Amino acid sequence: MMGCGGLNESSRNERCWWLMPTWVKEIATIDDKPRRAKGGGVVLKSTGEIVPSPWTVKITPMGIYIIKA
Repeated sequence: MMGCGGLNESSRNERCWWLMPTWVKEIATIDDKPRRAKGGGVVLKSTGEIVPSPWTVKITPMGIYIIKA
């Protein structure tokens, strides 16, 4: 079992930021309060902006590829 409870709001925001992918950490700060958006991408709670992921999945007869757009 694993858990992370008892954090104040500032600590929760920092923990969430550290667990985000690298591309999110490059465009957002802890104060932007990034959270995963429903349907993909990330929502910056400080502004309400939804940032789509720069990665796309391509399925071909040769295999499955993840490509940075």
